[in-house]
Amino acid sequence: MADSNRVSLRSVRESVWGETPASPAMTALRITGESLKYQLRTARSNEIRPDRMVADIPQVGASVSGDIGMELSHGAADDFLMAALFAEDWQAVAISADDIAADAGGGRFTSSLTDFIAEGITPGQWVRVGGFANAGNNGFFRVIAVEADEIAVSPAPTADESAGATIAIDAATIRNGVTPHSFTLERGLTDVGEYFAYRGCLLTGARLTIQAGQIATASFGMIGRDASVAGSSIAASVSESPASSVLNATRNVASIREGGAELAGPNFARSLSLNLANNLREQMAVGSFGAAGIGLGQFQATGQIETYFGSRALYQKFLDGSDSALSVRLTDSAGNALILDLPRLRFTDADVMASGPNEDVMARLSFEAIRHPSEGFAAAFHRFVAG
Repeated sequence: MADSNRVSLRSVRESVWGETPASPAMTALRITGESLKYQLRTARSNEIRPDRMVADIPQVGASVSGDIGMELSHGAADDFLMAALFAEDWQAVAISADDIAADAGGGRFTSSLTDFIAEGITPGQWVRVGGFANAGNNGFFRVIAVEADEIAVSPAPTADESAGATIAIDAATIRNGVTPHSFTLERGLTDVGEYFAYRGCLLTGARLTIQAGQIATASFGMIGRDASVAGSSIAASVSESPASSVLNATRNVASIREGGAELAGPNFARSLSLNLANNLREQMAVGSFGAAGIGLGQFQATGQIETYFGSRALYQKFLDGSDSALSVRLTDSAGNALILDLPRLRFTDADVMASGPNEDVMARLSFEAIRHPSEGFAAAFHRFVAG
């Protein structure tokens, strides 16, 4: 009998939708559970028989669907985050130069030789800066505007500092886009030697949850083409996911910024959830047993933030229908970081209630991200490797 503690789940990116690469080099996923299912659709014959029995039940279609649960950790879900956003790929920035200066009054970093545009820095990107003598000039900054010889950032550097020291600026970014990425997934029941392969799997969406006192989690929804089962693995080789520590909402949430400012007392956050939805649909066709294709729908990023109610600041934004923004930075004990960024959102629902005696009054605000007019995206992730 198969035991869930002996289950493996592996993935490999497909270059052609629904086709597993030859000699697949698969990655072992770090999961908390999965619900992948190959659904066969049948139709009951409507033939009328004098013996009252059903003449036939043919198979008329098939589909793959399900969810994969994970605990968030650095690097373990990078491919799925990219696929959930339909991003083209992680866009990396790696600058090391001695001509970069900090301008506190101008809220910017400047250069005399380094071309920030050519290096790949774009508006809306979070970057990590290091190497300045003044500690307030180092850290994480959101790029507001870019020119060849300067980047305007928020928050601003805290002190003027001349060029001369070697300054490092790095980032890796994905933003919601239109590039589909499909996977072959394999569930292995390793104790009984049975392996289920699911092909043509695209990300219907993702759900990220950060709650006080708990491990940060992610769930990724899948829709696919077909499946098979065999007595041996399809993997030619298997690599492990990064073994970084899991992230939790107590020690690893380094920053929550709302509307460009740190979200702190009296409106401390107790929980935050984000839902990414791609509104995918199966495209069924005559002569095709599984889906002939997967249609791409509208991208939506929605969520909810729950805060202790200490002032009306957030609730007033809901009443006014005004724009806000949200970013969350998670940093593990080694210094690896992941930033979730929604540059423009609206609060779509809110409640402030006293649910009963001996309880805190909480504000629960639902939100939806919308396209930023100048930055051109609605949701992004930024990752930083400990250095």
